Amino acid sequence: MIRQLRIANLGPHADTTIDLDPSGPNELAKPSAWGKSTLTDAILFVLDGKDRHGDVIGADHITTGADACEVEIELRTGAVFGRRKTRSGTVSRWAVRDGARLTYSSDATFRERLGSALGDGEATRAIVDPSYLFSLATGTGGGRPLRDLIERILPGPTADSVLGEQL
Repeated sequence: MIRQLRIANLGPHADTTIDLDPSGPNELAKPSAWGKSTLTDAILFVLDGKDRHGDVIGADHITTGADACEVEIELRTGAVFGRRKTRSGTVSRWAVRDGARLTYSSDATFRERLGSALGDGEATRAIVDPSYLFSLATGTGGGRPLRDLIERILPGPTADSVLGEQL
């Protein structure tokens, strides 16, 4: 699904580009403190402006000495989605399709466009961020949010037949 990840000034990544096989899976073996967890944060930052712990990306996430962080994900379709945040808190979001750059003034409209390109933004976040998947199972709603998500993304069997009575 994601073909390329470009990161500028997020955590230890001052200028990092990672090419991925969108048919997956992808494996990344790097030394400790290289910033592997920050890659998850980068993808989640584009999806909804938060890190893997659910915290809003703030000035403390921006590389020391930089004024802003910026992340872009390029999908296998060629569509590009990006988000930038300055130390002062200014956020910009965009999508590029067929060379045209569209900016979004709100997270809601950006997530709607991103979700339609990904097929299901919530499903993508659940795949990238296991703690989010866990929160769907154990948070408000007694597991119903997870059942609803599974019913949207799995053709055929009902969520109850996949999950049993675990939720």
